[in-house]
Amino acid sequence: IIFSEAFFGSLMMSLRIAMLATAAVMAAVHVLHPPLASHHPGSFLENDECLRAISAVAVYENRFEDRLAHKAFNAALARTEEEFEELMAQQRENGTMYGCIYAMGWVSEVFAGLRRQWHEYRRLPYDLNAGYVAVFDHDVIDAFAARRGITMARVLYQFILLGSHVHAFMVEQLPNRLGYRVYQANRGAFGVQGWLLRSSPEELSQAFDKGLLMLPNELYMGFDLRLRNFSDSKVSLAHLEDFEKYFPQNTALLPYLRFVRDYNKTAAIENFRRAWSQFGQGQVLSWERFLRTFLIPLSNLTEGIRALGTTNPVPYPEDLYDTWTSLFGCPDPWAFPGMPTNAMQSFFGIKPTRLTMRMLARVVPMHPNCSVNANVLIEAATGLAPPAHSRGHAGG
Repeated sequence: IIFSEAFFGSLMMSLRIAMLATAAVMAAVHVLHPPLASHHPGSFLENDECLRAISAVAVYENRFEDRLAHKAFNAALARTEEEFEELMAQQRENGTMYGCIYAMGWVSEVFAGLRRQWHEYRRLPYDLNAGYVAVFDHDVIDAFAARRGITMARVLYQFILLGSHVHAFMVEQLPNRLGYRVYQANRGAFGVQGWLLRSSPEELSQAFDKGLLMLPNELYMGFDLRLRNFSDSKVSLAHLEDFEKYFPQNTALLPYLRFVRDYNKTAAIENFRRAWSQFGQGQVLSWERFLRTFLIPLSNLTEGIRALGTTNPVPYPEDLYDTWTSLFGCPDPWAFPGMPTNAMQSFFGIKPTRLTMRMLARVVPMHPNCSVNANVLIEAATGLAPPAHSRGHAGG
């Protein structure tokens, strides 16, 4: 699937990675985590080396826009894990954007290291042969329940939703049944640095002004370009008065276009807060809370979307729309309450595809080399090598 007008949030990220990967097969971690603010729901285990390492790398996260494609390219060239690590050590990252799939790639690298990712990236990212398995509906709950007995190691769960709705995120299961952390970013909304921000809800406005939270400007530009191109510039997001004249087959899309047009800082902060306050800030969730507030809603969300099908358009349910936002921190760019499920695909001439969710579960040591792995990423982003005492092979 290729969108010539593609400026669409997380879906564009996965398409960019896939295209780059296909074409390819052709500073020390001294940044200390800021002190906890007075508002800190949940348990943070603030001395966790891995959380501090991820927070340090997150400062440079926009640089890793093409790192997954670079991994796919170098993994195809390498004959061993060691050779893959050596090739990636020469790689410099100069991206300018961050997003859900990019974040999952570098956060998992902090935990697992490059050597353990060689097997994953030897194949196209997210391929079932790369270790991912399809999980449907309540399978996701069973997957976590089956691994609750792993107490002397960490378990990393990488998830990607594919099809007409796209997102990627990662869950860390801490050792000794300490709980679960959720890591995610969303292009055009927030990055990992914003997701891990520890502050009061009232201070989120300042985070927005600093660029840690943002508006989906690419989504806006994508719609605006499509409207202008197919109306001889008579219609745009700012001027929808003649939309029905030029797009008579797409009138059901009009309420959503107005929503995109009017989306502002206040709405972006509130949507982010809904997920961030429950699952962000680096907080650790108990099994009971994680099951109740994240896993069961995620299971119901994917089951509900899949039940809608792809052939007979029906109004998109408001509860699914709200669940997506409360889990992932921004609205689903491909859905809107009451809008026919095929409206977006019809507008862009895209064949609807059914949602699927894939999961890669990986066990890493209780004390992985997170600082060493983070140093590799920071050096790739800055070109600055870490001091000798912090070096070591990048691995779990």
